[in-house]
Amino acid sequence: MSVFPHTQLLFEASLTVVISGPYIQILNSRTGDLITTTADRQGADKEALLKSGPVRLAAIDKSGTHLVTSGDDKQLKLWQIDGLKLLNERCDIPLVRPESVVTVTTRKPWPHTTTPSGGKLILGHASFLTAFLLTSDEKFIITADRAAHIRVAGTLKVTRSKFIVWGTKKLVSGGGDPMLKIWDWMTGKLKREIPILHAVEPFIKVKPARRTPRRFEDD
Repeated sequence: MSVFPHTQLLFEASLTVVISGPYIQILNSRTGDLITTTADRQGADKEALLKSGPVRLAAIDKSGTHLVTSGDDKQLKLWQIDGLKLLNERCDIPLVRPESVVTVTTRKPWPHTTTPSGGKLILGHASFLTAFLLTSDEKFIITADRAAHIRVAGTLKVTRSKFIVWGTKKLVSGGGDPMLKIWDWMTGKLKREIPILHAVEPFIKVKPARRTPRRFEDD
């Protein structure tokens, strides 16, 4: 078993995927028994896992056959859940759709939807992305960028973008502000703000260092 803390849990009908640092574990959802793990890899395989750093994002396809992960090494990795066989790796942050379509962002500022057989990009979006997901009906891609913008675009053809956050009817966003924001995701209108700083501040253990004013001395 991994000595790293668990950071993500992904559930499928009969299996549970546990992400712990750079390692992946597959558990039986009913009994909790460990089925397979990358933590027992040896030699070059183990060295490569440790070098890749913690897994930051992960997703399972709806069939429960494949797992996609992304970590500090900026690699999109496609795993076969049965035996945790690494099938392929690319760049960068993933989210898998069923059947034959994969949605992915790269270091370049747009997400792509592509069919593996033809390799044709069918979606583009401008801005440096830090996170994205698909809506439950898979008709929209929702993206967030480093400049604190959140947008949505259709997966079939991009004709316009809207400022939104994730959700079904009412959407919630949280960032560096001392509040959560509730949005109407179809119109992009801010509905309300919920102050949270007073609730989370007692649990903040790390604070930014106080800056020392720069002093200039006469020559």
